[in-house]
Amino acid sequence: MSNINDRVKALLAYPSVPGLVYALRHREVWPENFKWNFLRNRSCAMGLACKLWREIPGPFPEDVGHFLNLKPEYSYKVFYGSDNFYGNSCNSVYITPEIVANALERMAQP
Repeated sequence: MSNINDRVKALLAYPSVPGLVYALRHREVWPENFKWNFLRNRSCAMGLACKLWREIPGPFPEDVGHFLNLKPEYSYKVFYGSDNFYGNSCNSVYITPEIVANALERMAQP
């Protein structure tokens, strides 16, 4: 992550939806040894957020959502795929970081 420009560093300086969306789409900013797995809290978007921003207490929808200013119902949909949010693929490995990034952008819009 040392080779990123100042704009990206500023974007990732504090917890935010745009920062997490950027990180999800740009694996080069992922912490070393982070491997994506949507089905595991520490290896999904919530785990990535906790690794990027140590002030987030845990990889849970209520914690990450609070720091990203997401409504709780949005957090559970995006991070856990509740209410069949991602369709039939929710219980599979087919949820990619990019899919979650797209969902976060939709949820963050007024």
